[in-house]
Amino acid sequence: MNTTHDAAGKTWIEPSFEPELVSVIVPTYNREVLLLETLQSVFEQTYRPIELIVVDDGSNDDTGKAVAKWGQGIPEDESFRFRYLLQENRGACAARNLGLLKSCGEFIEFLDSDDLLHPENLEALVSSIQSSPVNDLAYAKSGKFETVPDWSSPSVLSGRPCADGERIAAFSGQPLWLNGSAVYRRRLCAKVGGWNQEVLRCQDWEYNMRVLLADPGVTYVDQVLSLVRLHGDGRISDQYKDVAILRNMFEVTRNVETMLKEAGRFCPACEKEMSGRYLHICKNAIFLGDRPLAADVLHWSAPLRCSRIENIKRHFWRAMTYLPKSAGALAIRGYSCLFPAK
Repeated sequence: MNTTHDAAGKTWIEPSFEPELVSVIVPTYNREVLLLETLQSVFEQTYRPIELIVVDDGSNDDTGKAVAKWGQGIPEDESFRFRYLLQENRGACAARNLGLLKSCGEFIEFLDSDDLLHPENLEALVSSIQSSPVNDLAYAKSGKFETVPDWSSPSVLSGRPCADGERIAAFSGQPLWLNGSAVYRRRLCAKVGGWNQEVLRCQDWEYNMRVLLADPGVTYVDQVLSLVRLHGDGRISDQYKDVAILRNMFEVTRNVETMLKEAGRFCPACEKEMSGRYLHICKNAIFLGDRPLAADVLHWSAPLRCSRIENIKRHFWRAMTYLPKSAGALAIRGYSCLFPAK
């Protein structure tokens, strides 16, 4: 896992902090239009004090100028601090790590540069953490939108309550929270370490699995406190159309499985959830014509226990790896008939 250094040569965040301050870290790349709405949602928080840190990952559009203009246009507020950092293009994880290095807050929130915060996001999450000294993490629901945000009746995308002993198993399959819907105490971020800069996709999944392995005190807020923007630029589904990204996802999933096993936390429920992730990667590898990747995924995941229906799917995709590429369309039609989308 690569480590981000700042200009002073410091390799990780200082344990000292400014009490009550929330550092909101926003990595961005070529988002000069959408980013401004995101930043405004941070400025309009009912909570103070806030430190907003935008880390530009080497944008080649006018992101820098747009951010500077926005910063000059917001009303003066002594309890709202704004910083813009520019780095060479090294990816979102490196940008988040740089933001962490430069942060001063007792609390940390990560926010993607096209998503929005509910005005009471920080107030609700920080209050939830502060309800007990053992709490190091508070999370809430995330909704989704395309063009116009609707806070009155948002469509829920992620976030549900989960018992202490069940979170790792649940998170093995699908994230319980997304960026923008969780606040971390600084001491937790210091303990977990940086974001893995070798991860291309599932970045927050890998990071938060390490967070959960640190056994933090976790609290849940039953509200939609962030909205994820759905748009053509980098749709989640697009990540399954690139073989290099699929291979990276396979590697990341294997690494997380190994990490859980080494920690003695790979329970039967984790096996079933991880088996589903592997099957999803395998299916998309077949669709893209990468039979060797599909075979590797099936071979690695074969020892994992899974449900009866997933075992049938395994046999189906294993058969597909022996067929010529020309059978790909047939495989897609056959799979769709056998396992129609819900």
